[in-house]
Amino acid sequence: MIAAQGGDARVVADRSRLPVASEQIVVEAPREGFVTRLDALEIGLAGVAMGAGRTRADQAVDHAVGILLEAGPGTRVSRGQPLARVLVRTRNEAATAIAARVSSAFTLGDAPPPHRPLILGRIDGRSTRQADSV
Repeated sequence: MIAAQGGDARVVADRSRLPVASEQIVVEAPREGFVTRLDALEIGLAGVAMGAGRTRADQAVDHAVGILLEAGPGTRVSRGQPLARVLVRTRNEAATAIAARVSSAFTLGDAPPPHRPLILGRIDGRSTRQADSV
């Protein structure tokens, strides 16, 4: 898929071929607990705001910036432990605001979240069935 879109498919086997922003802002857990929720839409929108994505096809994408998630739902974290790393070209007010947005995407609780199946349901051409009944 990368090659079909004109990219260098060698990055799959050799990540050092990818550009990486020189600065990072570590988003730390404000307290001990469990990650009970992670708002994927908010993470995605934060990525778009920093240039890692786009809202229109004519916009450029900065392939060096991004968000590395260090903890997901169910992860037990200690206060100060990294939840995410925001890779930016420069540490400025805008980058700090994006890091705050990433931080707000995490919800911490005192107990782990209930287990959710990886596959919630199945859609095919004939019917829609819940994962419980498959």
